[in-house]
Amino acid sequence: MTVVGFNWPVEHDHSVAVIVDGELVFASEEERWTRHKHSPGEPPINALKQAFKFLKNKYGIKPKEIDAYAVNFHPGILPNKLYMQAS
Repeated sequence: MTVVGFNWPVEHDHSVAVIVDGELVFASEEERWTRHKHSPGEPPINALKQAFKFLKNKYGIKPKEIDAYAVNFHPGILPNKLYMQAS
């Protein structure tokens, strides 16, 4: 099983992590690729691209073969009205 997780908070420190068969095999913050300290306001696109590249090269896993994606979410960040519409 392969799971890709995103940390995309509202403020900073956006990152991506990959777990393959219960083992953490990749983790990277977006700032490593953009060189913008804490990468404020930037989604972890570059870190995600590197995770996909790593999975393909090391395990032969393509993005469409990933079993699950996980995104951090804190309902207190969004207004209640918006959160209720998403439910």
